[in-house]
Amino acid sequence: MQSDSQESREYRLEFAQQASRALVGAETASDVRRVWRTFFRRLGHSVLGRLLIGRTPEQAIGINKGESKKSALAGDQAVAFEMDTLASFSRAFTLQQAVEFVDSEVDCDALAAALTADSRIIAVNSIGSSDRCFVSKRAVFRWFANLNIRLAAASRFRLDRDELTKVACSLNGCDRWSSLPLDIIEYGQRFGLCAPAWTSEQYVFPIARLVSFMSPATVKVVGRVLVELLDEQQLLSDQSIFEAVQHSFSSFPPRLTYVVQAREGLLTGRKLSLAEIGNSLGLTRERVRQLETKFYELLSHRQREPLRRTLAAALLYEVMGRQGSLLVDDRSPHAGLTGFVARCLGVPESNPVCGGLVFLGDLPPHVTAATRAWQFPEEIEPQQIADWIESGGAPCLIAGDVTVLAQALAEHRRRPPTKSRQVYLALREIGRPAHFSRVAEVYNSLFPDDASTEHSINAVLGRQEQGVVWIGIRGTYALIEWGYERPAKGLFETVAEIVGKRYAVAARPVPFAVIAAEIGKYRAVVNPNSVAIAAYCNPGLQQVGRDSFVPRVPGDDAEDEMSTDQIDKILREFQERDNSPAATEKQAREDAGAP
Repeated sequence: MQSDSQESREYRLEFAQQASRALVGAETASDVRRVWRTFFRRLGHSVLGRLLIGRTPEQAIGINKGESKKSALAGDQAVAFEMDTLASFSRAFTLQQAVEFVDSEVDCDALAAALTADSRIIAVNSIGSSDRCFVSKRAVFRWFANLNIRLAAASRFRLDRDELTKVACSLNGCDRWSSLPLDIIEYGQRFGLCAPAWTSEQYVFPIARLVSFMSPATVKVVGRVLVELLDEQQLLSDQSIFEAVQHSFSSFPPRLTYVVQAREGLLTGRKLSLAEIGNSLGLTRERVRQLETKFYELLSHRQREPLRRTLAAALLYEVMGRQGSLLVDDRSPHAGLTGFVARCLGVPESNPVCGGLVFLGDLPPHVTAATRAWQFPEEIEPQQIADWIESGGAPCLIAGDVTVLAQALAEHRRRPPTKSRQVYLALREIGRPAHFSRVAEVYNSLFPDDASTEHSINAVLGRQEQGVVWIGIRGTYALIEWGYERPAKGLFETVAEIVGKRYAVAARPVPFAVIAAEIGKYRAVVNPNSVAIAAYCNPGLQQVGRDSFVPRVPGDDAEDEMSTDQIDKILREFQERDNSPAATEKQAREDAGAP
């Protein structure tokens, strides 16, 4: 143990000698900062500070000169060297503590004046103490950055002033603060590392909210990005999100790049469908979807970490440049790029359906529902809407976002309802999933002055606006706010996937009863007859026995297409077998639209 300690001391002594020689040869402040960054992890602030001001004995650091470099300096130069050291401190300190640390030859009045005037230092009055307190801006930035990472891990995105003061203990190296100084809070607000909430004396952390959606590997990248942004000049540089996106595409094959850019609307400003892209490339819709999926899979690989770092830096620059605002105007030049970068990092987007706004992250459920469900043309003041948004729980909305959102909602309420909103209101009046013919009937009763045909209502529902979603049954729609979502795959493909997974595990034919039980995991509502057809008529499955199935081996000749009589026979047999009281009750619940 003693030998290990001796080796450690010799190891540190060697680094101290190297640092001393480098500091002696430093000619400018930039040279000093470069040396400091090089040796900080090995030696720390204390040793480097003493090397810098020449307080370490020359025999311990290997200087062969009779006097240290510091002793040859006086006046403003000596204070400047001391300020370089104090500006690197990781905690707050008082003037008395600074005087005790620096060389005894430094003039205290000059040092106090330099601390007050230095742009790298925040000078605050400690609450409850007459002694003035100083803290490095780098230390404040680092503390806020680490706080956002910790809050993201804890899923906490809002703190009141007292809570923020308590967690600031690691930043306070002098007397305990009874309240975190406003100067420190305002510095964090400048870069969006914290921001005032709509409720006074409360603060939200939008960067923490963005980080909470990212994978653990990406979070590590974000942590390093934030540390690298400690230099204020680098933070305020013109980092273009467009350049970051172009850089991200440069490492992928051209066809893959074209597919993703077209799907995201980065080429023409309009998002192209799978069919449109497939027609231009001579590919099927499914192949285009596979290429799009492959892009995001490749992006998640470990070797793509430098690329994720670039995208994370671009998104952080964008949000921090707007002082933490997570609302994006979808008409702005960078709206599509920002949304694409967010999706690459796993951050979802929410559309409040008003004012052309997109929110990075997820809006509180009561806000999302309100943008779709409010009636017209009731008058309400934006102040009241803002209070209502805050009272319902908005953990990551900064005060500015609440104001913008409230004004957009107030304006949205005053507008006459569009056709899609009227159709939404008709479906909402029904209260459960419904066929478009039923929606048309209710629509015409609610809006007799604007009567529409079933075909017109079906076309509006098919656009799936205002939170309307197709649930997988022909012509039947529901609302997202009811808990429904559009099936990710077709019914035939879903049934084939169920059989494939079950067969891979058990290595035996999969009964139809298992398929019927598993289908509920993929779709909230399903027609039993459709499931039967998707199983018995599935080209990807082979029937074994009366009602069991195995995946069809690639290369086998597919069976001839079934006739209508054969399909009717299968459905009659299926209905006879599935006519038990329990099955009848289940069917009644499904017909009633219960998810």
